[in-house]
Amino acid sequence: MNTTDLTVTVPVPVVLEALCANREKHIQHYEKAVEGYRAKALDLLEARLDTFTKPFGKKIPNLFFDMTIPVKYTSEYDQAIEMLRLHALTQSTVELSQSDYRKFINDVWDWRGNFVANSSVYLPENSLENSPDE
Repeated sequence: MNTTDLTVTVPVPVVLEALCANREKHIQHYEKAVEGYRAKALDLLEARLDTFTKPFGKKIPNLFFDMTIPVKYTSEYDQAIEMLRLHALTQSTVELSQSDYRKFINDVWDWRGNFVANSSVYLPENSLENSPDE
């Protein structure tokens, strides 16, 4: 049996519950990452401000900051939730492909690896715990 061809029929409320819970978890992780981003940016700005308050030496200091801005993906959840709510108007179950199941139930989206990599820079260690392996 080819597992990429597997599908499963799931009650719509089960999928909606998982998606909504995963959406809220994503928002919490995003908001924590934004807090960490802000704190790190302020630290860097304070360090640079000190450099700029003194006379420049032979080299003019660079003001460039190499920081990745955290990205919020709630629109991905919102679209899936809205589609499922519309689907529920006509059917009580939905057929999920393996790919849909990974996203909607396991919370492993195509963007997940980038989100974890970019956000974890600004988060305390293990704050993205219980994140599915990529």
